[in-house]
Amino acid sequence: MTVVFQYRTKPYRLLIIDDKVVKITINDSDIPSASGVKVGDSLSQVYAKHQGQTPEIIDSPFSGPDDKLINMYYWTVEEGQRVGTRYDLNHDVVINISIGNEDGLMSQEGCV
Repeated sequence: MTVVFQYRTKPYRLLIIDDKVVKITINDSDIPSASGVKVGDSLSQVYAKHQGQTPEIIDSPFSGPDDKLINMYYWTVEEGQRVGTRYDLNHDVVINISIGNEDGLMSQEGCV
């Protein structure tokens, strides 16, 4: 049986599936990613801090008429599983940073 649980508290959210944390999301500009990207950084700053890496970019299904939301993923493989960092951007500004495994990072808010 798959059990999905989202725990929310400032400044982070946890996505737990089958008793495993599969995604940690932050929206606090004081907590950088492992590459030094912070909430509030521009798209060009994300590229600069991930120099030499190619992201996977997906248009967010949650974009409204006044939004330009994208999800930007940087992947690595650990123990045969894709894990990585996801940046959610609106109008080319980072609004959330997540780390986790592929299942967790590819899930959209409320959709697992």
